[in-house]
Amino acid sequence: MVSQEYREAIVEVLEILRYSDKEITEKIPKSLLAFWERNQSDTYTPNINHEQKLQEMNLKPKTKAILTMLYINYVCNEEEKRQVQIFLKENEERYQNHLKEKYNENLLFKKKERIKQQSIKNETAMISYEPSWIEKIKRYIKNKWK
Repeated sequence: MVSQEYREAIVEVLEILRYSDKEITEKIPKSLLAFWERNQSDTYTPNINHEQKLQEMNLKPKTKAILTMLYINYVCNEEEKRQVQIFLKENEERYQNHLKEKYNENLLFKKKERIKQQSIKNETAMISYEPSWIEKIKRYIKNKWK
């Protein structure tokens, strides 16, 4: 079963391939194109401006992933494939480092501890003790007799 998101991405990919060079589309297996034709969305209409460059088009993330897969597996030569794989690997490493920084266990627990300490300080600062008028009189009398 193909998800609706994937079906919509297929529509965008097929639309892009219709306006691509014939040499590119001939490199893609006919069975894959037939699968996509059978499984594309019937209701989705892509909003693609073919006068723009591919990088400038507002494409779905799944569409970009499919186009990347097509480029790596069927269109580019070995040198280009190696460069794209290096680029994808660097992007993945940057993304993983970003996640490590964002969800670092030590920082998360320190942040929670800091928030907890601040709330305790705020609670103690908010509570103030004022002696009652009777206790004030008692202290006054005690101080007078000393």
